[in-house]
Amino acid sequence: MPDALTIDELLEQPFKIHTLNAYDHVGLQSMSSDLDLSSGEVQKLIRVMHHRLVTDLAAGGIAYKGLEKALITDREKREAAFLFDSSAITSAWYGLDISRVWLPALQKVGPTKTSIRLGDILNLPTDFLWKTLEELLVREGDFPLTSTDQYYVVYLTNLSKKQLQDLHESFRTGSQAYLGYVDCSCWNPLKTGLLLPQFGVRTGDAIITAQDDDGNANLAGYPLEEHGFRSFGIDEDLFGMLLSHRFDNGVPEWADDDSSIALKVLGGNSQPLSGMKLMMTDDRFEYLHRGHGSSLQLAGVTNLDKATLEEAITSKLANNLIFNLAFQEGLREGVPAPELDTMKLNLQVEFPDENGIPHRFLAALKYFASSNTLELITLY
Repeated sequence: MPDALTIDELLEQPFKIHTLNAYDHVGLQSMSSDLDLSSGEVQKLIRVMHHRLVTDLAAGGIAYKGLEKALITDREKREAAFLFDSSAITSAWYGLDISRVWLPALQKVGPTKTSIRLGDILNLPTDFLWKTLEELLVREGDFPLTSTDQYYVVYLTNLSKKQLQDLHESFRTGSQAYLGYVDCSCWNPLKTGLLLPQFGVRTGDAIITAQDDDGNANLAGYPLEEHGFRSFGIDEDLFGMLLSHRFDNGVPEWADDDSSIALKVLGGNSQPLSGMKLMMTDDRFEYLHRGHGSSLQLAGVTNLDKATLEEAITSKLANNLIFNLAFQEGLREGVPAPELDTMKLNLQVEFPDENGIPHRFLAALKYFASSNTLELITLY
């Protein structure tokens, strides 16, 4: 254990884990299976890893708490896939050439907190991809009809509308290989082919990347320092499991694996989020209409009764990813009250408005491990 803290003492402490990646990172599943770990042992393992991550980041002057907006895009912000034609670049190491376009733009006009995923579009039929890009790609003129793996993506999170447009303009003027961007703030079919490795997490002038066993960070060799960034490395396993931005690639089995691992941190017993029962108290139902009526109206659920609203939210659970896993210590007049201890999690769910345009909403939930049920705290 890091520091002088025992595992039992660690488990009793309040915590908040922004993101836990068992969706497209197999490390946690492999360790759990290979070592035949119980749910309780997986919980201890993840808590120890999280504690180590927080400690290692702090040693580099980086607060884990401050990474939340990079890892979990605010519902008011945007995510975008910026596309480049790698065949238009003569160098075989086109990722390096493209990094010389996005790094200075990120420094000058990009968000100070963002996750950076990079890579080629994979496993999509060309006709399907071309049709999708024809509909969704914000661009000037036509785009080349090339093989899917020649479309290179720079994926960034936590973008304001202005930052999105400024980056688009900077990329357009900075590279003839740039094609345009797809707004990925909500689900779209392009995401099924965006199996993009996480390169890094920007926070201020630092870009956090995975590092190897010898302590080498920025394994891709991109010119971070040349463009005003400092590189900070984190153990590859910790980086992949606890600093990876996630989105739904449209694979329900991955979502089940992801949620079953995540809920173990809150005392769960390997049951996934899908099929779980969601409850709402009468007081909470009234609070939603009183405090978040505009959100319910935008989601098109204003006129639903409590049972139907519960069903509507429950229907969104299966493919959604869990964020902000937290244990909140119960207090009564400043004195610990274990009966008030709360396990919480957040989901980002999508509902279409009256015109069929999807919008993201934050659902905050209490989790009851003993009954494997959820209770809605708020939706907005």
